[in-house]
Amino acid sequence: MPIAPALIVLAASWRLIALVAPVMGNFSPLMALTFCAAVYFRQRRMWLVPFIALTASDLYLDHYYTVNFHETWSWQSEGLRLLCFAIALPIGRAVAQRKNWLNLFSGALAGSLFFYLVTNTDAWRHDPHYLKTAAGWWQALTVGRPEYPPTLLFFRNTLASDLLFTGHMNGKFAAYDKDTLKEVWSFNLGTMITAPPMTYSVGGKQYVAVVAGGGVGTRGAGLMQPSAFVAVFGF
Repeated sequence: MPIAPALIVLAASWRLIALVAPVMGNFSPLMALTFCAAVYFRQRRMWLVPFIALTASDLYLDHYYTVNFHETWSWQSEGLRLLCFAIALPIGRAVAQRKNWLNLFSGALAGSLFFYLVTNTDAWRHDPHYLKTAAGWWQALTVGRPEYPPTLLFFRNTLASDLLFTGHMNGKFAAYDKDTLKEVWSFNLGTMITAPPMTYSVGGKQYVAVVAGGGVGTRGAGLMQPSAFVAVFGF
C-alpha cells in the first residue's frame, strides 16, 4: 500500500482511541486529512482515501454510541460531516497553488473552525438536551452536555491534530521533550517524511536519520516530491 494513503487511514483510525480515553476525543486530523490530500495528491481519485476512512470510522462510532449510550444519529448529520470534509478539498487545492507555511496554517485553521461550527450547530439543532435558544447554541459550542467532556476540549484536540498532521505532511521533522511533549527543535525537509526516524551514535556523538521524499509507492499516489533522500542530524 502506498505510504501516504496508509498514513491517512491510520490517522482516521486514531479517532477510535476516544472510546477508551474520552479526553483524547477528536484528537484526529479530521479536516486535515482531506485538506492535505488535495494539497499533495495530484490524482483526484486519491482524494477518496480520506473520505472512505473517515466514513467508515464515523459509522463505527455512531454504532458504538447507539449500542452503549443509546444515542441517536441520522444520515442527515452523517452527510453534513462528509460535506465538511468535502469543503476542505477546494481549500487544499487553493493552497496547493502556493504552498508556504502561512497558507498551510491558514487552510488547516479554516477547516477546523468550519467543522467545529457546523457539526456543533447541527448537534444543537437535533439534540433534545439543548434549548433551542442562543444560550443553548452557545452551550453546544462550549461546554456541551454535562455527561461528556466539554465541546471546547474536542475542538482543541481537533485543531491541534489538524495542525500537527498538516505540518508533518509538509516535511517538518521535529523533536519533542519526552516529559512535556513540547517541541524543542525542528527542521523542514521541504518534502513529506516517508519513513520512521532512527538514531545511532558514533564516537560518543548522537545522530538521528530519517528518509524523506520518494518512498515505495508514493510516486503512484501522485505526490509532488523529489527522489528519496536520507537526512542526518547530529546532536
